Amino acid sequence: MKYIWHNIGNEKVIDILEKNIKNKMLANFYIFSGTKDLGKFSLAKDFARNVFVSENPEFEKMDNLLDVNSDFFVIEKVPDKKNISIEQIRDLISSLSSSSFLGSYRIVVIKNAENLNQNSANALLKVLEDFKDKLLVILTVNNLEALPKTIVSRGQLLNLHSVDLDYVYNFLINDFKASPSVAKNLASLSLGRPMLAIKFLENETFYEEYEHIFESLLDFFNSDFLERARIIDDIYHYDFSSGGSFNILEIWQSLVRDLSFLNHDRVDFIQNKFAIDKLRKREVSLDFLFKIDLILKKSGEYLKSNIGIKAIMEYIAVNI
Repeated sequence: MKYIWHNIGNEKVIDILEKNIKNKMLANFYIFSGTKDLGKFSLAKDFARNVFVSENPEFEKMDNLLDVNSDFFVIEKVPDKKNISIEQIRDLISSLSSSSFLGSYRIVVIKNAENLNQNSANALLKVLEDFKDKLLVILTVNNLEALPKTIVSRGQLLNLHSVDLDYVYNFLINDFKASPSVAKNLASLSLGRPMLAIKFLENETFYEEYEHIFESLLDFFNSDFLERARIIDDIYHYDFSSGGSFNILEIWQSLVRDLSFLNHDRVDFIQNKFAIDKLRKREVSLDFLFKIDLILKKSGEYLKSNIGIKAIMEYIAVNI
């Protein structure tokens, strides 16, 4: 049979998974780790579908196989909740206790598994202990360090990485018919993350919001504190939550990198090419950029301590 994989790069990982299926050497538990928007969830669904079809070839042409298959489960954090709850894992245990619909594998994908809390993580360990026969569990995780070591030690870890910008460029042109100029801009903007490039291409509002946030942060440099407070109020309503649409520190860091590249006359390395004219108007010393970098690192520590996004923005506004 022919296995179907979405075009996200990371061919070495795909080769490992395909060999596992072909040789019937599937692990009970996989962890797909890597930064956000690499396509980990897309890969997990492709892997699940290929496993189902390898066991049931008659479903090979069924495009909606995962949608109608009661042996396939996706668990993720409920919107407005802090974590994946133990109740969600208990519901999974209840479902797994019934017979398999296809008589083959039951496959569970836990998306953004760093959102497991201690109780739900312990319940997941019980799932792995109690349902070993024909059960495949796949975790996707943006931050491996956030997973309990007892979870990590049980799984087959597969690390996904950013791909070459040329790969993303050609991917956007060939698969999505993007123009060369758009593909070049989005390949740089995505930093080799295919799913982020697709999101920018297909969601005009998302792209415009990102532009607005970036240019607003750029305005911090020539603004007094009151103006910075106004900027914070202006952009605060965007989704900066954990796992949300935008990562405020990542955008800040991209701004600092781009200004540093301009200082070294390395325009080709700039990520936010859409703002290159505005970046050139900001003459910022390397010493000042170093200071901002230290402030951002400190802000990252505060974020890990669950300090609110707005408080972190205000800390940056006061100290830069």
